[in-house]
Amino acid sequence: MEWDSARTDGLQLWVNGSLDLAVNIKDTSGNAHKFNTAAEVLSTSELRHVAFTYDRGSGAAVIYVNGNVVAATNIGNVIPQTTYSLNIGRRLGQPIGNGDTYGGLMDELSLYNRALSASEIQADYAAGGGN
Repeated sequence: MEWDSARTDGLQLWVNGSLDLAVNIKDTSGNAHKFNTAAEVLSTSELRHVAFTYDRGSGAAVIYVNGNVVAATNIGNVIPQTTYSLNIGRRLGQPIGNGDTYGGLMDELSLYNRALSASEIQADYAAGGGN
């Protein structure tokens, strides 16, 4: 079976209209695990360092902005659906939010095969000069 990436969701990280960040992790059972930050954690006039981690062992899912935790939840020990598309800056596959696309700039996108610690996220932010 071939998946239509425009209609299936796997991992998504996107910006809502109120400048909050939202994450959705679809697991292999088809369950969505969505959470988001408070409004206006982003700005239309300043660059921000954004990071998201999920630690399957502890179940912790965390969103960071400029090295600080801005949202955290525990989604439990789930297996993320990795055969679907990874969407960063765009949310696809849902009637609500379908076509939400980030219109700004992204720089130095990095993916890891493990959840970085809070101190690693903070060090990565600091290494960029705090911009």
